[in-house]
Amino acid sequence: MRLISALSMVALWGCTTQDVEVLSNAARFPAYPDALFSAIESTCTDPADTLLRPKRGILECRSFLSPEESAALIITYDGTPEKLPQLVMRFQAMKDNGGYLVDYQAFIDVPQKTGAPVRLSQHSPWVLRRMAQIFQLSGGEMVPPPAEA
Repeated sequence: MRLISALSMVALWGCTTQDVEVLSNAARFPAYPDALFSAIESTCTDPADTLLRPKRGILECRSFLSPEESAALIITYDGTPEKLPQLVMRFQAMKDNGGYLVDYQAFIDVPQKTGAPVRLSQHSPWVLRRMAQIFQLSGGEMVPPPAEA
């Protein structure tokens, strides 16, 4: 399973700023999702990839983009070439009612010359469907998105 290869296509889909909404997908697992996290770890291995585990239950695969994509993002969002934009795929497992809730987010992080990075969320029905398949193959049950107020 080439999770990261499939999900790196997220970068090619339309972007919106973080003020709108971060692409999110969630599933409930009966136990800690070791199989899911192992699969993610085994696919985040390209030279442009960095695997981060900031704390238990959070796993991030950060991937550098092509030089052309990076340059376009730096110019468009007033970024900095000292720290390049990255596609971020974050998985967070939280203990929840006898199991674990795993949330997935995909976004592009564009570091700024000053201040916090600009976060560009990815909105793609294809990615949402693909993540649902990956969660289900790993033993998770999809959680419907929260109702809008």
